[in-house]
Amino acid sequence: MLISLYRLHAKKLFNRIQDSEAKMLLIMAFKDNDILNILEDIVERKKIFDEYMKNNQIKKAYLVYKDIEYKYKLAESILYDRIEDLVKIRALDIAKSKKN
Repeated sequence: MLISLYRLHAKKLFNRIQDSEAKMLLIMAFKDNDILNILEDIVERKKIFDEYMKNNQIKKAYLVYKDIEYKYKLAESILYDRIEDLVKIRALDIAKSKKN
């Protein structure tokens, strides 16, 4: 859900930015493949977790769960940083447009 929000706001921001340098900065800053890769890995890990739970391998399931938790927090942190970058780019654009 957060990744959809990130994409939506990046698109809206790109359409609002008037400064060509700020647009280029946004294009360079926008990335979501790494986040998508982490999320795909989480989905795969969830399948492994379910298999371990089904086979009553609790210790292995716990280790997989901790890995999932770490990767989720990592993806969330990256996403928050990227959203913060969008806000900074927009602020830069606003500041530049007010100077002109």
